[in-house]
Amino acid sequence: MNKKQLRNTLLLLLGALIWGTAFVAQSVGSGYVGPYTFLAARSWLACAFLIVLVLLRRGKARKADPGVPFWINGRMLL
Repeated sequence: MNKKQLRNTLLLLLGALIWGTAFVAQSVGSGYVGPYTFLAARSWLACAFLIVLVLLRRGKARKADPGVPFWINGRMLL
C-alpha cells in the first residue's frame, strides 16, 4: 500500500468515526438543547470547517479543461 492509498484509507476511517459518533452526540445533546438549536450548532460548525478548508486550499485549484463545461467539472460545489 503506497502513501496515497494509506492516506485515503485513513480519511475514510476518520469519516466513518465521525459519522458513527455523531449519533451518540445527538442522543446525549438532545437532553440538553432543543432540536433546532442542535441543528444550528452543527450547521455553524460545518460552515466554520468548510471556510477553513477553502482558505487552506486557495490557489491549489486545477485549471478547467477547455472542452468541458464549468458545471460538469464540479467547480460550483467547491
